[in-house]
Amino acid sequence: MTTPKRIRRLRSKGWRRGDAVIVDRTSRYGNPWKVGDPGVPDRQTAVARFAAALDARRGGTVIPELRRLPSDEDIAAALRGRDLACPCPLPGPGEVDHCHARVLMGLAAGGEDRA
Repeated sequence: MTTPKRIRRLRSKGWRRGDAVIVDRTSRYGNPWKVGDPGVPDRQTAVARFAAALDARRGGTVIPELRRLPSDEDIAAALRGRDLACPCPLPGPGEVDHCHARVLMGLAAGGEDRA
């Protein structure tokens, strides 16, 4: 079995996702915080807000922005072992992956790979 990875979802003709699960905003796994929203100047901040909201939700806080997002258990069951496709650029060698899909992959693996 291969290790799940994040692939970049492209909207160009001929792009194929294979078995990857799309986790962009068109899906139920999308990050509700967008670059350009008030207080969200960059992708790193958007991903950090997503991870913090998941942590707060685990603590019992109701997070209205996450109302579409399934429970942690449902996310883990649906995404465990699957490649995830998101339109965020892939990181270069040695760069941090600032994408909420990385947070979802950590959750699905049962780890704490947070922003």
